Amino acid sequence: MNFQTAATITVALFGFMVTYVINLRLARRKDRLDRVNEQLRDLYGPLLALVTTANSTWTVFRTKYRPEGGFFDETKPPTGVDALAWRTWMKATFMPLNRRMRDLVVTKVSAVT
Repeated sequence: MNFQTAATITVALFGFMVTYVINLRLARRKDRLDRVNEQLRDLYGPLLALVTTANSTWTVFRTKYRPEGGFFDETKPPTGVDALAWRTWMKATFMPLNRRMRDLVVTKVSAVT
């Protein structure tokens, strides 16, 4: 085997190895990107929608009931109407949203581990 043939084979092997390493890095990067997209689609997107809804609902509730300070302030306790509104909103709105957020996190995070 002469020098030219050996050099050609060496260059070809080197080119193959470089191509393999680059393709491996691209595949890993694509896998990471697919994982992030899956997390955004299945967990973070729905969770953001629920959190935004909960915050907006809380703002509406506090605008209507006791907007001037703490809801359960010791110096000025809530009236019967305020306490009834608290229980009603908590049962009908806040806790269902909290449970949906909890369920989403538990199911999606446990699916990963």
